[in-house]
Amino acid sequence: MQCLPRADASCTGSRICATPVKRVHWLLLTPLLTDNNAMPELAYAAAPSGGSPWSMFLLLGGFFVLMYFMVIRPQGKRRKEHQALMAALSKGDEVVTVGGVTGTITKVEEDFVKVRIAERVEVRVQKASVQASLPKGTLKSLDDA
Repeated sequence: MQCLPRADASCTGSRICATPVKRVHWLLLTPLLTDNNAMPELAYAAAPSGGSPWSMFLLLGGFFVLMYFMVIRPQGKRRKEHQALMAALSKGDEVVTVGGVTGTITKVEEDFVKVRIAERVEVRVQKASVQASLPKGTLKSLDDA
């Protein structure tokens, strides 16, 4: 049989054993035994959240809008620019590949281009691996330097 401590401050060590207590959880007793200011989280534990269910949808919608303007839209813009670059490749263009190799286009095929990177050295690369088109004369100025 378990007994509760006496609420009286004058009686030290005495217990009230009139009613048996079966397995009382300590969280139920702590507000009685401690100061209420010591555990303010217990006072708010049963309080309702108060937020409407629409606030969650509004938060998710705002997150999607933020991701659209910060990630999806700029990536789509870069993709369109790169597709326009690949469509505009022609013989004689000076280009830089994704690997950093610079050269002049000597032949344009359907999915590939041949790039001359040195005298009598040509490589075939995919059009998608062409990173940028350089202004005419850039390679000559690099060779002179």
